[in-house]
Amino acid sequence: MIASKLVKGCSHRRSLGQYTKGRPLTAGECNRYFDAIADTVRPKAYRRIDRGCEQFEVRTQAIIHSWQYFVEGLRLSGLRLSEALALTWDRPRKTSGNLIYVIADRGSMRFMIPGESQKSGEAETYVPTPEIVEFLLRTPDEDRRGKVFLALSKDGTPMQLMESISAVGSNIGKAAEIIVSAPTKKTKYASFHDLRRTFGSHWSTLVSSFVLKDLMRHADISTTEKYYVGQDNDRQEQLLKDATNNEKRRQWRQSEPEESGFSDEEKDVTPCDQTNWGTRI
Repeated sequence: MIASKLVKGCSHRRSLGQYTKGRPLTAGECNRYFDAIADTVRPKAYRRIDRGCEQFEVRTQAIIHSWQYFVEGLRLSGLRLSEALALTWDRPRKTSGNLIYVIADRGSMRFMIPGESQKSGEAETYVPTPEIVEFLLRTPDEDRRGKVFLALSKDGTPMQLMESISAVGSNIGKAAEIIVSAPTKKTKYASFHDLRRTFGSHWSTLVSSFVLKDLMRHADISTTEKYYVGQDNDRQEQLLKDATNNEKRRQWRQSEPEESGFSDEEKDVTPCDQTNWGTRI
C-alpha cells in the first residue's frame, strides 16, 4: 500500500529558524499528512440518494486514491506542484509547450522538461530518483495515457486550477495539525511544497549539493546549499567518532597476542612463499 511506504525518505526535523516559508516534515508528520488525506477530500453525502449508494462509494474511493497517489508522487519525485500537474505519459506533438513528458523504457525513466516549464528557461532531460521510477512503473501499460497525476474534485472530475489544488494541500496539513511556521510567525500549515522540502532534506544526506541541485532543478546552487546547513558539524562529529573507534580497535589488536594453529617453525614461512606449502599438504 502507498501508506506503508510513506515514512521512507522523510526528514529529521531541523531548526525552524532555517526556513522562512515552511520546512521538511518528519517521518511521523509524513504519516499524519497522508492519513489526513481521506477525510479532507472525501465528499459528503448531502443528498439522501447518495447515502449508502454503491456508485457514490466507488466514486469516493476513486477521489481519495487520486489524492493519495498524487501526494506520494510529489514526495518521491520532489517535483514542484506546477511540474507534477504538467507531467504526462504522452510525448507532445509539438516541441513547445509546458508539458513534461515521461520516457519509460526497460525499467528506466527520464522526464523531458521544456524550457517553458523551467525557472532557468532552459530545456533539460531530468533523471528521476529510483523511488519515483519504481512508483510510476507500477502503473499498468494500458493506463499510461494522458496526465500522470489527476487530482479529482469532490464531484469526481479532474481539478484544473493550480490554486485550488494547492489549497487542498494546505487543508490536508491543517487537518493533520502540522505547523511548519516558526512560533513567532503567523501560523502556516504543511503544504505540498513542504513535501518538496522533505525530498530535498532527505537526499541532502545521501548526495552532494551538486547532485541535489540537479535533482531539484535549482537555478542557483546557493538555494540547494540551504539543505546542508547544520549538517557539516554532524558529519564531522560522526567522522571523529569513527576515527576514534577505528584507532581503539587497532590498538586492541596490537595488544592481543597472536594465536594460531601453526608451530613457531611454520610461522616463519612467508605466507606468499608457495614453494613451502607442499610440505604441509
